Amino acid sequence: MLDKAKLKNPDKKFILGDILNMPFQNEEFDCATIAFGLRNIENRTLAISEIHRILKKGGLLLHLDFGKHNLISKIFNITTPFCIKIFAKNKSSYEYLIKSKNDYPEPDELINEFQNSGFKLINKKYYLFNAVSSQIFQKI
Repeated sequence: MLDKAKLKNPDKKFILGDILNMPFQNEEFDCATIAFGLRNIENRTLAISEIHRILKKGGLLLHLDFGKHNLISKIFNITTPFCIKIFAKNKSSYEYLIKSKNDYPEPDELINEFQNSGFKLINKKYYLFNAVSSQIFQKI
């Protein structure tokens, strides 16, 4: 993905790093985003702490991932394997998807984790009949 980003944006700088130990100074950024990624990190608390560390006071974080474990979520669990068989080139890359989605906390539980790590919830929205959720947090 980095190679593709560099091709499309040759004047930009891209860095490969580890979210559990980011190569940035404390309070270096005004904002950060993470989309469909936090659920793939074993130490979610440390990842949230690192995001908090690199954000300036008052900095914003946008988090986007799966939402409530509802009927739409269950339909996703049924339809996804069929879509993977039909469309995915590397099927084994997607085997974890349903388990990681189902094991991931619902938005309200995640909000508590962020708030316990020094963030304040600014906004919460749901999409696709609550199957996807976004939250905007501010570092306090």
